[in-house]
Amino acid sequence: MNARAELLLSPPAGGEPALLRGQGRLPPLWALLMAVCLAPLALLVTVLAGSQDIAVGGDQAVIELAIREAASADRTLGPYSRYGWSHPGPFWYYLLAVPYQLLGSSSTALYLSAGLLHLVVAGLVVLTVDRWMGRLSALVAASGVVLAQLVLGAEVFRTVWNPYALLLPTALFLVLAAAAANGSAVGLAAAALVATFLVQTHISAALPVAAVAAITAVTFLVVRCRAAERLPPRRELTVAGALLLATALIWIPPVVQEQRPGMGNAAQMRLFAERELPGQPWEQAWATVGSELLVLPSLGRAPEPPEAAAALDPSELTALAGFVFIGLALVVIGARRRRGHATALAGLSVVCMLTSVVAVTSVDGVIFPYLVVWQSILPLALVVAAAGLSNPGPREGSPLRRVAGSGVTAVVAAVLVAAAAVAQAVAAPPLADDMSASVAAAVAKVVPSLPPPEQGAVRVRIGSGGAWPVAAGVILALERRGYDTRVTPDWVFMFGGDLASTNAERTEVLLIQQPQLSQLPRLDGVRDLGRVKGPEGVVHLGVRQAEAGRAVPPLAGPITGVLLPS
Repeated sequence: MNARAELLLSPPAGGEPALLRGQGRLPPLWALLMAVCLAPLALLVTVLAGSQDIAVGGDQAVIELAIREAASADRTLGPYSRYGWSHPGPFWYYLLAVPYQLLGSSSTALYLSAGLLHLVVAGLVVLTVDRWMGRLSALVAASGVVLAQLVLGAEVFRTVWNPYALLLPTALFLVLAAAAANGSAVGLAAAALVATFLVQTHISAALPVAAVAAITAVTFLVVRCRAAERLPPRRELTVAGALLLATALIWIPPVVQEQRPGMGNAAQMRLFAERELPGQPWEQAWATVGSELLVLPSLGRAPEPPEAAAALDPSELTALAGFVFIGLALVVIGARRRRGHATALAGLSVVCMLTSVVAVTSVDGVIFPYLVVWQSILPLALVVAAAGLSNPGPREGSPLRRVAGSGVTAVVAAVLVAAAAVAQAVAAPPLADDMSASVAAAVAKVVPSLPPPEQGAVRVRIGSGGAWPVAAGVILALERRGYDTRVTPDWVFMFGGDLASTNAERTEVLLIQQPQLSQLPRLDGVRDLGRVKGPEGVVHLGVRQAEAGRAVPPLAGPITGVLLPS
């Protein structure tokens, strides 16, 4: 072997071949960052162009209410769950709260904040891959991120929803965990911080994250014990210590919540987990994960996750087995070539896929696609690992280096991708949809009927489940206008304990949506405010006001507090 070939193929101080660390004619880092950031930027432009005075309802209104709490440093839990408890922590809310406040604390700012977070994480994925696995792997990672943005669509990356927030951070977590498995203290601490984000934002990621984290921690200790210097350099320890401190701080709010009177959120989650639930058959869980892994390779044409075992598609059953086989093959090849980061990334990705199957078996009821959509990003980690194993060879004129390593080619590709991203963003449906119109109409009827905010709190009574999306938008609008808004006990799980009724409210707004109602039923002291079209039917509006110095008395009836005529 000549001297040049030996230089290219031998690992440098950083542990990866010199060619893979960015030497040669691979594209500049700025071109890769430009490629992954253009699609989110295009979406941000569409938000700014068409969302003035937008009204939001449903989950977006609930999320914005929580971000307003986080902006006041008063949020202790994550997003609500339909099972009556909340996801473990508020990390996602606090990350969104900073740009939300800086951009004006409006619903437009809500969407802009979520878009900025996607943009930052996309850039971090490319930067971390470039740092630990080299420029060729960074090129592949950037291509995969752009592919995910285009295939999953504008709605996934524009909608402010915690299941969608897991997508790119999952890829970032795996890359950082791979660096930690090779002895990086900074990688370990950064992986812990991102793992906290994933678990606090949606509990569905908890088991895969815990499995990957446990293997990573053990491997880190083994590598450091075998290293000549068992302790990393002081500068690396300083950065790692700061990241671990940030991780510890973000767990303080849920710990504080557990100390408050009543049953804590963790106890509620534990009781739910201890229930004897049927769960999902293994073959259906396996096929569900397989269908998500096919989303990117099939360019979005993969079959939907099955809702019943009888509807399983053969491709769903074989897809996961294929990805696991590929991952294990990459582990073997990486071990032989001594490519530590690529080997670890492939192995940890396989662990994440298999433990995701175990997690899906515990799902109660229908496996809604949003519960598992984050798993669609996992094949990207395997492709990046494969790129980390590739070696174009020592010859300057090799065809692979001329084509894949051309900076000009990468820039041209980025421009083409940007054009597609902009076209997709422009074609995305406007933010001001039917829900916005329903909420705006309801707010226009409710607000003029209320006394000024200084005359006491307002209780919003959601008289039937179908009315909650519009009710959430009304609550948000009242909070913005300075009202101290409260909800009845049956809706505290969604809106949080800070909005729990004290039964001392002097005004009450009612929202009822029942298919059999043609008008608001006659209820004691209720003034009919008309009706609006909600997402699930017509929502009837009413208001009750107590006499001076008194609270609004409760209404007789079921838990919603509304007795409807039979």
